[in-house]
Amino acid sequence: MFQSEFLAHIQKELPKNTSLIDAVATALDISYDAAHRRTSLKTKLSLEESIILSKYYHISIDQLFVLTDIDLVSVKKTKPILNSSELKDYFDNSVASLKPLLHQKGNQIIYSAKDIPIFYTLGNDLLSRFKIYVWLKLLDVSFTNKSFEQFSPSVELLESAKTLGNLYQNLNTTEIWDLTTIN
Repeated sequence: MFQSEFLAHIQKELPKNTSLIDAVATALDISYDAAHRRTSLKTKLSLEESIILSKYYHISIDQLFVLTDIDLVSVKKTKPILNSSELKDYFDNSVASLKPLLHQKGNQIIYSAKDIPIFYTLGNDLLSRFKIYVWLKLLDVSFTNKSFEQFSPSVELLESAKTLGNLYQNLNTTEIWDLTTIN
């Protein structure tokens, strides 16, 4: 079942005049016949072939499972945050990802905390402002010479942070901390 869904997803991504068989043959560097056997489901794709295809066509294999299984949440690495606008987008995207969990019964998030979870420092206070300053100081090259006293985050950034912090408070979570979390 996975193979047919995966190939159908690749087909959707291809230009209209491109054959799925040609696309698979090109990506896997195999013959037309070998690609035909895979697209007609006579031969199963190996794990290695699936990975090659997913990288070649920029398809996240785990996203295919998310589309078919509502009990599975996919977590993926975000792109690097380089400025306050991208930090706001990160907060907004996190809210959009977590919000559906509010309405589903029996869900649980298990959070393994290397550091104190960011949700505790996302409010509308001095600590939140300082945490955002530190993040941007580490990530934004334009902050090189900016002091905390000169830092004035936008109202939109603070609101996005606060929204994410408030949302987390309403989710069913289990946090796993260890002795180094506080450090």
